[in-house]
Amino acid sequence: MLGPILTAAMAATPAPSRVLVPELRWLMPGVAHPMRYECSEVISRIRALGALPPAPAEAQASAESILALGGDHVRVAAALVLLGSGAADEAHNLITPLSWQYGTTFGGPAVANSPAQREATYAHALVHRLEAHHLGEYGTGFHNSDFWFRYLASESMGESGEHELFPRVRDAALSALESTCSATREHRLIKRWADESLLQRAEGGLSWAPIAFNGLLAQATSTPDDLLRAFCEVVAVAELEALLELCLARSNAVAVRGTGAGEQAGGDVAGG
Repeated sequence: MLGPILTAAMAATPAPSRVLVPELRWLMPGVAHPMRYECSEVISRIRALGALPPAPAEAQASAESILALGGDHVRVAAALVLLGSGAADEAHNLITPLSWQYGTTFGGPAVANSPAQREATYAHALVHRLEAHHLGEYGTGFHNSDFWFRYLASESMGESGEHELFPRVRDAALSALESTCSATREHRLIKRWADESLLQRAEGGLSWAPIAFNGLLAQATSTPDDLLRAFCEVVAVAELEALLELCLARSNAVAVRGTGAGEQAGGDVAGG
């Protein structure tokens, strides 16, 4: 009796869409640029004039293919792909209406009660983390990022401050720490951060302390210390990728990486 029912249910569930996603990066200051807080059409003109570098074509194509799937989590996923290419303004414009209760001149009207509000808030914190020491709408990017991480953990989000991704991000940071060279593990700033915020439960009992990691990133962006910067980039990208995969999964989609990945995945792949 159950066999035909299960078979019918499986047949009614469409296979996940596969979207081609380029390698994500975390652009440190000196590579990343200040945000302009303009709508995407204006940002495109600014890039065309050379005042900002062009957004990589593969990231734009990937974001467009993701957006074609439709839905709020799709918007967050597309924003994360753009953020991973350095296109912070375009990413910011996509996630602001989903995470902020008021309309803006750059993001447009707010989307009330979005099912992706929690993930959009997480992405909003990451956008301003990339803004780093540059001055933005509310102080430095790090200051604004801290605000959004606190908002993510607040009661106003309607859930526990422990986002479901925090244990996974913590595991990724631990893996990065354990797999790196001894010089990185014994680096004074990394070791102190790990002892205080990674190897024990963070403040409030959280698995992952994103604001403490912002502090480490702030120190990395203020120094030419290659060991510190390289380690921070690995952890920052891991957090970005974890949130991207979650948003795609919520949209019944999966990421396919690299040229020719469509054939390896077995089937057509959107984008590229």
